Amino acid sequence: MNDIALRTQYKIKTWQLFLLITLAVWINTWILQNFVMTREVYHNLLADQLEISRVDDYFSYVKKISLFSYALAPLVLWIQLAFVTLLLQFPLVLKFIDIPFKKIFRITAFAQISLIVMAIIKTVWLLHFKPSQITAKTLSFTPFSITNLLDVNLYPKSALQILNNFNLFAVIWCIILIKGISDTGKIKKSDSVLLVLGVWAFILIFQWALLTYFTKINS
Repeated sequence: MNDIALRTQYKIKTWQLFLLITLAVWINTWILQNFVMTREVYHNLLADQLEISRVDDYFSYVKKISLFSYALAPLVLWIQLAFVTLLLQFPLVLKFIDIPFKKIFRITAFAQISLIVMAIIKTVWLLHFKPSQITAKTLSFTPFSITNLLDVNLYPKSALQILNNFNLFAVIWCIILIKGISDTGKIKKSDSVLLVLGVWAFILIFQWALLTYFTKINS
């Protein structure tokens, strides 16, 4: 009965959903690279670190390799979705709860839409600024994030990147996952809440560990 309800609710096929998300990522990336991250913006961001000629060379290099970002976008997106899917499925397997990988992957893909919408809103917000007004602080802005209520000058960059995950769209992401998993009928809603929040916490810790590692390398 639950499987029938899911098929009725979600008529779009998983590959079509994945293609639509990829298309949204491509469009958002194209707008960001061509209308936000202009040569002048690179000069504003890197003028204190590099000579003007070096900044121009770096900008040209980024433009050249940007084509690879479009080609790699589907693969990177699939890896992200598969990673979250495996994190969700692993505790279920340990409890002998059988929810197929493809079903959890589909639920995860629907949840990803909320994060894509967040990225699009951020890009639209950045379009309102002149190149001379865009700074590292401007680029770190996350819509409806808890960091918008804090004095960012009091926190290190790595902490702000983690705190940016506490936003409205992350909440929506969790809600979609909780509802999707509980609607399979294989797990109680209370258990799905614990599962999703546990996975979200693990992702934050994993992200914090990576940021700490790369910060130490750069320093």
